[in-house]
Amino acid sequence: MTLPRSLNLYQREDKYWIRSEPVKEIESLLEPSEELESLTDSTFLIQLETVGDFKVTLANDLAEEVVLTLINDTLTFDRSQSGRTDFDPSFPGIHRAGVEDMEVADVKIFVDLSSIEVFVNNGELVMTKIVFPSTPYQSILFDGGITASTIQPIKSVW
Repeated sequence: MTLPRSLNLYQREDKYWIRSEPVKEIESLLEPSEELESLTDSTFLIQLETVGDFKVTLANDLAEEVVLTLINDTLTFDRSQSGRTDFDPSFPGIHRAGVEDMEVADVKIFVDLSSIEVFVNNGELVMTKIVFPSTPYQSILFDGGITASTIQPIKSVW
């Protein structure tokens, strides 16, 4: 299961596109922002403002990690060291999406125990990945063209 979404039609230049965004009701589950050092929640939202290439690494104390990068016109999601990956040979690895037709300005990363969802430019591009870390990711490292960031825990609905 992933976040419930709304689909919206928008126009960029002379073409129409579909934008996929989390529903507005998700905002009611967001807690106030936290400093990175005090992040203890296993479900959280990372919001980034970006200029140019960047790298975000989510890791745990067991050296398991996922890495999201924007290099040139390619967004990559590397889950080769994400935790348990041995159940299928196609599961680990680097997954790519081209962003040559857009300027990546904002990125929202929703993290929970077994999934990570990335929304670029309010849903112009979306990546959803499942992961199976041994313990939750609670270390976040930023590198490159990230001009602002916030981290917000997400309340459980259970």
